[in-house]
Amino acid sequence: MWCVAKATQKKILFVAPARVGDAVLASSILNHYLALWPNAEISVVSSPLVGPLFQYYPLLGELKLVSKSSNRWFRSHWLSILRWAVKTRWDLVVDMRSYALSYLLRTKARKIFRGVPHRHMVDQFADFVSSPTLLSPRIWYHQDDVDELCSVLTRPGPYVILSPFSKFLSKDWPVEHYVRLLNMFQFEGYTVILTGISQDLPTLDALRVLIDGIHRPVINLFDWGHLRHMVPLFEQCALFIGSDSGLMHMAAATRCPTIGLFGATDAARYGPWQNTVIQAPSRVIDELSVEMVCQKVCPLLPKLSIG
Repeated sequence: MWCVAKATQKKILFVAPARVGDAVLASSILNHYLALWPNAEISVVSSPLVGPLFQYYPLLGELKLVSKSSNRWFRSHWLSILRWAVKTRWDLVVDMRSYALSYLLRTKARKIFRGVPHRHMVDQFADFVSSPTLLSPRIWYHQDDVDELCSVLTRPGPYVILSPFSKFLSKDWPVEHYVRLLNMFQFEGYTVILTGISQDLPTLDALRVLIDGIHRPVINLFDWGHLRHMVPLFEQCALFIGSDSGLMHMAAATRCPTIGLFGATDAARYGPWQNTVIQAPSRVIDELSVEMVCQKVCPLLPKLSIG
């Protein structure tokens, strides 16, 4: 009788990017490994902010959430990662943050990512993991996320979703331009969903200007829920329009038609994956006119029969 050796389960450590947009794009690597090694166990090191994005990854072993510390070096965040990770002999360490500590871990192989400008990050990731095919970002979620979302969708669709604010004012299209765009006749029949966090608002009244100025039904989801809630939300929307942000990348990952409005950011590197970039003239976001955006946005809107 032939003896068949039992396949050993690969143990992989994935050190995720700290920022939301980068973490969403890097999920394409986890998606790739899911197809390549469906029986692997992949543990993820992440910040508390982006940790929920990985919670329901099918191959997840442990999810290690580590906050940065301002204390002395022996209590710093990287040392706590080392103390945990050094207990395991890994088959592969994939480090998306280029941490020096990755060189201190016991592993059969390691990959340390270092990006380059002017080339999309997902294309860079495909080369990084030696994939002959395109990668696809993906965020996994639970039915509870869907149920909690349904409880706040208080108006019927179809939906157009806006994420108009980021951490950087130079990335954000003027609020008044969003109001003019959404009041165009092409958006008649749509409910507008607003999403983001209040700490990104450029002024205290910016959100109120949007809500009061848009002459459409509006659902305000600012400061509601966690990041993973946004995935089933975007899946229900006919169109996403917004700044270069983590939410933009999440929308693109759900196959929601996504329009990213870009000013000074490197759109070749950070544009919404396989979606539409509108780059401002001279890379100054305020120079992007409502008419220019409408030319790209309106053809993507499903035409509604308004009775």
